[in-house]
Amino acid sequence: MFNPVIIVAIILQSFISRASKVAGAIAGYVLTTGIMIWGISVYSDGNQIAFFGAPLPEEIFVILCLVWYGFDTKEFLNAKKAEAKESENKEALLDPAAREAWAATWKLWKEGQYSPTAQTEASKLTLDAFVNGYMMKCGRLMAQAIRQRPLEAGEFVVGVTTKANLDDFLLTNRTLYLFTKDNPIPNPAIVIPLREIDDYRFNTQGTGRVIIKLRSGQIIDHKMNSAPKQDILNKFRDAARATSTWGMASGSQIDIGATAR
Repeated sequence: MFNPVIIVAIILQSFISRASKVAGAIAGYVLTTGIMIWGISVYSDGNQIAFFGAPLPEEIFVILCLVWYGFDTKEFLNAKKAEAKESENKEALLDPAAREAWAATWKLWKEGQYSPTAQTEASKLTLDAFVNGYMMKCGRLMAQAIRQRPLEAGEFVVGVTTKANLDDFLLTNRTLYLFTKDNPIPNPAIVIPLREIDDYRFNTQGTGRVIIKLRSGQIIDHKMNSAPKQDILNKFRDAARATSTWGMASGSQIDIGATAR
């Protein structure tokens, strides 16, 4: 037999997740348990469950439920990470330096100094709406980054990590900030002036790696599952070399910890 209970459960969980990702993940456990109990009762009565018209042996049904528990666990852990980030962002919401940095980004985006898409977004939003929106997404990241190296005049955000299950980075048109798993917030970020980057590679295969060769010869090599795309970073690196007045002295080293070589 086929029962719409499974489909209804998935839809119900999605509605709960919209209100709270953690509650949605917990509901996933409850619903998976309910589906398993319902399914076992179906088999106990001598009936079968069909999946897209194909009958499922009871053993396969139980295995699928266990796999579903695995997805529920992954969703719960990601939801907890997202909740923690959201809490940190709320704490940073009133950080004056971080708000000023996003305000500068709004102004420069609106002036068309980034891209037509960014200009359209900034033009549609008031200053407060723009700043509050981005502060709620990644305010604590901005606050942490600019405590180490504030934005210069004419500097704006190009990209930033917003997802809880990814390593953090912040890219401006002058600077790359990397927060790796070996060097997480609230520890210092790796702060790299774009004008000092000689070669940049980001490999997303496997766990992911970012490998950066500096003009000084120093190499930064970190596990990263999130980082700027090469073409974007190279574009702003080339522009930064012509416009930025901030950078490393020739031959100096960036303190990046034990993973540097």
